[in-house]
Amino acid sequence: MDHSLAVSVAREALERGRRDTGMAFDEVALLFHSSAALDKFVRVASVHMDNFNSVPCDVMRRQDKYGDHFQVRFEFFRPWSYVTEDEQPWRIEAMCVLEGEAPLHAQAMRVSDDLPVVIHLSYKCHTLDAYSAEVRALRSGQPMRAEYQNSYGVFSYWGDGAPYLKPRVNLRDA
Repeated sequence: MDHSLAVSVAREALERGRRDTGMAFDEVALLFHSSAALDKFVRVASVHMDNFNSVPCDVMRRQDKYGDHFQVRFEFFRPWSYVTEDEQPWRIEAMCVLEGEAPLHAQAMRVSDDLPVVIHLSYKCHTLDAYSAEVRALRSGQPMRAEYQNSYGVFSYWGDGAPYLKPRVNLRDA
């Protein structure tokens, strides 16, 4: 996917999500089919966007009775025009599953051919208490699909399909 098309798709998903839900999303995740596809995107996108963080491999550990886990690679980008129409900064999380079973991600990839999928719209909770309160509030209107912990923090996926709503808390900062 051309980087400018990816940014347009991500920005459109972000603005549609903000408009439809009223939530303050600050991150759009693009899920790629493979590390090679992500590499290709990174090579081109890095010329046009700030690739401000790379995580070569992180383990996502499910926090419920199913207990599955999988490994993911992340590349974080800040588009040069990273402020949206409502003056809110945002970022792109470009990712691919490296190893293991990622049921929500696999399901989304089955319907996408070779193009990346907008897998989630995310927003930051500043404390673990705020994250817990958000989870309680979401339970009244959305189905929780999974909750994970990785080296950064805790997050969960909500909704009926991609793009999922994803509240997150960075435990290193909280």
